[in-house]
Amino acid sequence: MKDYFTRQTAWFEQMLSDLETLEKDLNDPELEKVDEQRRIHTEKTENLAGEFQALYAEWEAATDLAEEERAEVRRLSRRAAELAAQLRATHDQALGTVHDRLENLSASLNKLRRGRDMLQKYRPGQSTDATFVDKKA
Repeated sequence: MKDYFTRQTAWFEQMLSDLETLEKDLNDPELEKVDEQRRIHTEKTENLAGEFQALYAEWEAATDLAEEERAEVRRLSRRAAELAAQLRATHDQALGTVHDRLENLSASLNKLRRGRDMLQKYRPGQSTDATFVDKKA
């Protein structure tokens, strides 16, 4: 369990570090890095959760563990819980940033569509015939 919580704590700290650079990463026109990072975060977190289920069952079944060892595991689990709460808050903040970006991009896209539609509406006729009269002009 000690090894698990040590790895989980390190992983949560890595995820927090990755989320701190999200703002900069979202400004990059190539968002593959962000998507790949999200995929890795999800996969590793799911693996840790599955491992925890098995370890917790063993932990509950173990009766011969010393109190010092149980205290150490409790301390590590509290640290992991603190990081998880911090990660949740940071993730919620990052989600808000992503939603703001999405709204800004949607508004920009709508402006571009309106401009394109206006240009199509008022563009001159396409005929190159000498007798063609552009009635929109």
